[in-house]
Amino acid sequence: MRLLLAALLLAALPVQAHHSTATNFTQEIIEISGTIEQIRFQNPHTSFVVKTEAAPGQAPYWLVESDARSTFQRKGVDLGAVAAGSQVKVSGRKGVRANTLFLRDMALEDGTVFTSSGTGRD
Repeated sequence: MRLLLAALLLAALPVQAHHSTATNFTQEIIEISGTIEQIRFQNPHTSFVVKTEAAPGQAPYWLVESDARSTFQRKGVDLGAVAAGSQVKVSGRKGVRANTLFLRDMALEDGTVFTSSGTGRD
């Protein structure tokens, strides 16, 4: 009985599950430009908040999701090259939620381009 009770209690705990990008992002490619306001290099997804010049009545902030921190590191990406305040141009798959996208590539002011396969220069 105690074992059953313990199993039920554990089953009720919240679980973080990895989700498919196909569920949250369309195949439509969009592009935004702006300033990085916040960065989270962590697993399971890296995310950036980018502030854009939005039209009146539209939200200026975009949530850009990407690969995990460990994936970037394996591909040789210098995580220190991207910082809050950086001007960026981002393209990626449009999210099903408003103002979200999944990173395809991100160009920094100095010509560095981050992609799903690593970094490079224009």
